Amino acid sequence: VNIGAEIALNRKVTIDIPLNYNPWGFSDNKKMKHFMIQPEIRMWSCEKFNGNFWGIHTHYGYYNMGGMLPFGFKDGKFFGIENRTIKKYRFQGYLLGAGISFGHQWIITNKWSAEFELGVGYTYLNYKKYFSQKCGDMISKESKKYLGPTKVALSIIYNIK
Repeated sequence: VNIGAEIALNRKVTIDIPLNYNPWGFSDNKKMKHFMIQPEIRMWSCEKFNGNFWGIHTHYGYYNMGGMLPFGFKDGKFFGIENRTIKKYRFQGYLLGAGISFGHQWIITNKWSAEFELGVGYTYLNYKKYFSQKCGDMISKESKKYLGPTKVALSIIYNIK
């Protein structure tokens, strides 16, 4: 479930505040639970809420994932990225980071718009690693640093004026 609000600060600058939430678990203790917020300051090239924009975003999230591969992964591989451990283990922790993005928004009608955005940046992940079975023992406390895509969005927008 994703929801957000974007508010104009002046003629060419807005702040976007999206919230992402997935509370569901699956059978056999499989999980893809998370909560994330990713506020962003956007600088529009011509006018706010129309055309190209550049953004600076930060993100914070809490997650509890494991026992299954995210959608699109088959046998531990997704676009050349391999992650077989997420099928055998559960990872519970937080992430935080920042990045830059570029996007474009199209006005469809007075009330509706569409938007595409792509961002790159840095993310720090801190987590506890468990065996994926229910009440699995904690194996370790770990952290990772990530540099790469931090935001990909295709949004349908309802404008409240």
